[in-house]
Parts: sequence; C-alpha cells; structure tokens
Amino acid sequence: MNKILLTLFLGLLSYHFTLAQTPDQAFIQMLDSLNNRDEFEQSAALAQRELSKPNLNLDFKASLQYYVGYAFRFSNPGVAEPYLKKSLINARHVGNSKLIFDNLESLNELYCNLPEKEKERDKIAEQLRAMLDTAQTPKMLNRLNTAMSSYYGVLGYHEMQLQCDIKALDAMIQENRDRNLNGNDSANRLIAYMRVASSYLEIKQYPKAVEYLLLGRPNAPVRQPSLFTFYFRDAAIAYLGIGEVKTAELYADSLLALQSLPNVIPGDVRDNYNAIKLTLADHYLGIGKQDSAQFFLAGILPIKDTSQVNPYVINALNLALGKLKMQQGHYAEALQNFGRSEAMFQSMNKEDYVQILRLIAECYTGIGNLKMAVSYYQKYVPLRDTLYLQASKQSIASAEAKFQNKEKQIRIAAQSLQLADVRKQRLLMIVGLVLLGLAFVLLLVIYRNKKKNAEILAVKNRALDEANSTKAKLFSVIGHDLRSPINQVYQFLKLQQQHPTLIDEKEKELLSAKIQSATGTLLETMEDLLLWSKTQMASFSASVQTVPLLPVVQQCKALLQLNIDAKQLSVNVAVTPDVKVQTDAYFLQIILRNLLQNALKAAPNNTSVDVVFSGNCLKIINTGISFKQQDYLNALSDNTTSLSGMGLKLVDELCRKVALRLDFEEREEERTVAILRFS
Repeated sequence: MNKILLTLFLGLLSYHFTLAQTPDQAFIQMLDSLNNRDEFEQSAALAQRELSKPNLNLDFKASLQYYVGYAFRFSNPGVAEPYLKKSLINARHVGNSKLIFDNLESLNELYCNLPEKEKERDKIAEQLRAMLDTAQTPKMLNRLNTAMSSYYGVLGYHEMQLQCDIKALDAMIQENRDRNLNGNDSANRLIAYMRVASSYLEIKQYPKAVEYLLLGRPNAPVRQPSLFTFYFRDAAIAYLGIGEVKTAELYADSLLALQSLPNVIPGDVRDNYNAIKLTLADHYLGIGKQDSAQFFLAGILPIKDTSQVNPYVINALNLALGKLKMQQGHYAEALQNFGRSEAMFQSMNKEDYVQILRLIAECYTGIGNLKMAVSYYQKYVPLRDTLYLQASKQSIASAEAKFQNKEKQIRIAAQSLQLADVRKQRLLMIVGLVLLGLAFVLLLVIYRNKKKNAEILAVKNRALDEANSTKAKLFSVIGHDLRSPINQVYQFLKLQQQHPTLIDEKEKELLSAKIQSATGTLLETMEDLLLWSKTQMASFSASVQTVPLLPVVQQCKALLQLNIDAKQLSVNVAVTPDVKVQTDAYFLQIILRNLLQNALKAAPNNTSVDVVFSGNCLKIINTGISFKQQDYLNALSDNTTSLSGMGLKLVDELCRKVALRLDFEEREEERTVAILRFS
C-alpha cells in the first residue's frame, strides 16, 4: 500500500512539474529519461518522428538532431555523423553552449572509433582543448578531460591520456565532495578510477594500476554488476603484471561467475574473460611455458557468432594461437593464424600490426620462404621506425605538455594572486563604502535627532514664554482689578484712624456697611480671579458659552461701589435681565471691570456713568475728557496716553480671544462712549 501511495505521489509531482514546462522541454526530458535507461533506439525513433514535423523551433530542432546522433554514435556511425554535425551548426546559430559541447563530445567519441576520420577527429579535439583551457566548473573539467583522454588514447599518447584521466577523476571527486553519492554517482566514480588504471596498464605501470583499482573498489555499485566484468578483467591483467598469477586467475574465475547474475550482458563476460585468458597465455608464452599457455588458450569460452564479438578479442586469440604454434615449430599453422589477424590489426592497432609483420616474416624464414620473409621485413622496418618516431614525438609532446602545463600553472598562479589582490581591494572598497554608508546614516540620525530635539526645545521655549507672558498678564489682571477697590478701603480706614472726629457715628455706620459690602464683593471677586487664574496658567483660553449680561454688570458695579461713592457718581444700568450673550464669563467680567473702572476714573465728581445695552452692543458712557478711537489705538501701541496702561491692552487681547470688538465714538463734546460689540 505504501509503495502505491509513493508511486501516486511521485506521479502527481512529475505531472505538476511537467505542467510548469514547455512542451519542447517536456519532450527533451522524456528523451533524456530514455537515454538514461539505455533505450537509445526508442529515443532516436521519437526524435526522428518529431523532426519530420514542420516549423520547429531551431533550438528544439538542434536538440532532436543531437539525440538521433547520440543514439547511433556507436551502433551506426554513418547515420550519427550527419545528425551531430547539423545539430552542432544549429546549436552555434542559437548560441546553445551546452548543446555545442554535447555535440563535440559525441563527435569525438564517434571519430575515435573511426580511424579514417583522423582529420575530423583532430579538428574536434582542437575545439575541445580550447574549451578545456577556459573550463572552470568540476563537471566540465571532468567531461572535457575524459574526452581528451579518449583522443590521446587513439593517438597512442598514453602519458597524456593518463594525465587527462587523473584530472577527470580529481574533478569528479571535487564535483561530488559536498553531497551523498547515489548509484549512478558511485558507478561513474568507479569508471573514472578504472580509466586511470587502464591508462597505467597501457604504459605497463602495473603497481599503479592495482593501486587505483583498489581505490575505486569501494565505489562499486552492487546493483550494477555489469561493471564488475570490466573491473575483474583490468584487475586480473594488473595483478598478472606484478607477478601475482594466482590472484589474476582468481579474478578470472570471479568474472566467469558473474554470468549467472541478472543484468549482466553475457557478451561482456565472455569477451572480458577471454581477454584475461589471452593475457595469461601471452604471459606464459613470454616465459616459454607452452603447456601453461596452451592450457589457458584451451579455456577460452567458445565463440558461436563472431559478428557479436569484439573484433580485438578474435584477433588477439589468433595472435596468441599463432605465437604458440610458432614456438612449437608449426610455422605454416602459425601463418594461418597470423594471416587472419593481419588486416584487422592494420586498421585497429599499429603496434600489434608491426608485431604481427615481424612474426609473419619470422615464420616465412622458418619455412624457408626467404622472398616472403624479406617482403614482410620490408613492411615491418619502416613501420617500426615510424612507431619509434611517433614514440619520440610522444615523449617530446609529453615533455612539452608538462612544460606548458607548468608554465600555465605559473601563469594561473600569477593570475590567482592578481585576482586575490583584486578581491582584497574590492573587499576593502566594499568595507569602506559600508563604513562610509554607516557614517552617513549615523550622521543623518544624529542630525535628525538634533533637529527633532531642537524643534521640541523650541516648542517648549515657546510654551514657556507663553506661560510666563500669561502669568504676567494674570498678575496684571489681578493687580489692576483689585488695586482700586482695595485702595478705597485703605483710604477710608486710614482716614478713620487719623481723623476719627471728622465723621459722625451715623456716617461711620453707613460707611462701615458700605466697606463691609465692598470688601465682601472684593473677596468674592478675588476668589473668582484666583480660581480662574489656575485654569489659565498655561495660556489664555476662552470657554465660550451663553452668559446672562446683567449679573456680570452688577458684579462689576458692586466691586467698584466704593470708587463710585468716593466721587459721588451715579451708575445707571440699562440692561434687561433677559439679555444673554455668547462669550466667556470671566473674560467678559475682566473687560467690563476695566472699562467701567476707566469710566469712573475719567468721570468728574457728581456726574453719572451709563451702562446701556442695545443692538447687540454694550455702551459705557461717561462725561469728562473725551477718549476717542485714535487715543485707544495709541494706547495699544505705547503707554503715553493717560488712560492706556495695561488695562486697555489686556482688554484688547481678551476681546480678540472671544471675538468681541471694542470701539470708541468720535464725538466733539466732552464725553467718552466705549462700545463693546458682541458677534
């Protein structure tokens, strides 16, 4: 059940992933999946069918051409080559660098198996070598070095082949260093170790071959036993090279046992087992043990269909049989074996071909056919010299390559130092810019905080100035409004103390009653002023409401009653009880008290002061020196006028706060009319 759910989940995940792809990308992914399962024929068939459709995207078309060529690169090179060439051209046209490399890699594999394509092989190798000089990623270094290894192997430059195989292995290890290996990764790493070991076998450094085979053994994937057929073959040859014949034979037996396992190709078991037997036979022929050699040759697995067998194995078998017959003195039979391999070695392996020419010449000498012997020696000597020359060139090329590599390493080291300096300078510049940015941000924060604090301080200073101004005004109000009534009380008490005989008892009682009434009103007014001043300590702020006008006028009159009596004035109030105005009661009281007090001061003795409300205006009228509008304005600007003082300035400010307007009439007669206009 769990497997079913897991399969369903993976299917849904794959479905949603496919939906996020274009149809072309999904098709390419399907071809990749087929190739990963080695289903090359089906992959090629699908790609060819898709190529038959018109109006294909050029990039998609190039990919399809590549998959057809890739599928046939070994089985049918004649079909694969044109597809890969067309794909390479189209990939370059669209600038698909990955596809360009894939095509070059596949063409290199194809041409390495076609001796007649030497020029094409060299051109492809030159392009791969140029890409190798600039490659940086471990994956590309691995693939490029592997491709160049195959190229150098075909040329017989085995030392250069070995260098490329070692570099490919190092790149693969670096590529997989930071992740867990899956089955394919392990198999590829084992193959890389085996390639290095095979290169060491080519130059007959058998101990190093054994070393790398043992290093690669832990990576052997259990689920891919087909790889062991090649591993056991190379291990047997390597151990034979170091003289451990029994170990080599053990590996040969182990290889033969693999044919009973599933997923193992019988042809691979047969060819690799026969290769071991031939190597063992050749070893014993080399030391003159013909019986042992014949024993191993007799143990070669039978070959029913030679068309399904690696041609090299058949030719190696004929070569070994020919050597055995030759050592036994059966030259005619040896010639038959050598003759079967001559043509094939001529096209496949020049070293073996030179060897077989020499052996054929010796056989003809053995049977007395000197003419044919001379003919084959004449073929042998130039080719041998050519091989010697190639070996010399290879040595020179290897030495030159080592020198160039060393020079390149020095150049790379110098460039690395330069890059390190550039990175260091860039890092210092970045750090400097970051510090500069931090300093700028810090200065900006400091500036903003300073500005904010300055604004807060300015607001507080303004509030303090306003509070101080308000306090001064409050004390001015209290002092201005209370000074005159208190002064009248003080004068009466002083008169009574200093001249008690000037006033009779009846007048004393009358004045005492008035003083008592005035002082009561004064006390009440003072308490109101003090309570009101507490609410106005920060600033003068009006509280507009409906205020009956008559009680305010009467309270002001009562407070100033002593002043009125002192000058024997009469105050006539013409305000009805139903008159109400929209204003602040305390502000109105201060305004009326100041205006009435000024009127009482200006009025001559034994005259009257009228307080009249009409037309939304309150008029305070007194006789005496006329006080006009211009006098009022002058009083507000300075203190030169006799009736100015703090009183009128305070009245003006309070009037503006409660939207009242104070005017003085322009009259010629000696009379002052103050008009308080309500809005």
